[in-house]
Amino acid sequence: MFETNTVIKKILTEVQLAMADGTILTGYFFTAEGQRLIDVMNDQRDFLPFSHEDGTLTLIRKSVIVSITPVEQDKSANERA
Repeated sequence: MFETNTVIKKILTEVQLAMADGTILTGYFFTAEGQRLIDVMNDQRDFLPFSHEDGTLTLIRKSVIVSITPVEQDKSANERA
């Protein structure tokens, strides 16, 4: 009755998180194609899945995130270096 075949493709968005306790985490949020980080932070969920650089997955409560900084990956800049 409520079946759906809609598949939302998720991409990994690399970020650096500053946590309320002073911890800095670098890893990835899962976002839908075209979704902005501000949209992720303002959706209805209390927790977000966060993939650490080592591949482990943690659920992080949004209320303990102080700031999010996207990690820019400009491959053309790396190729010039």
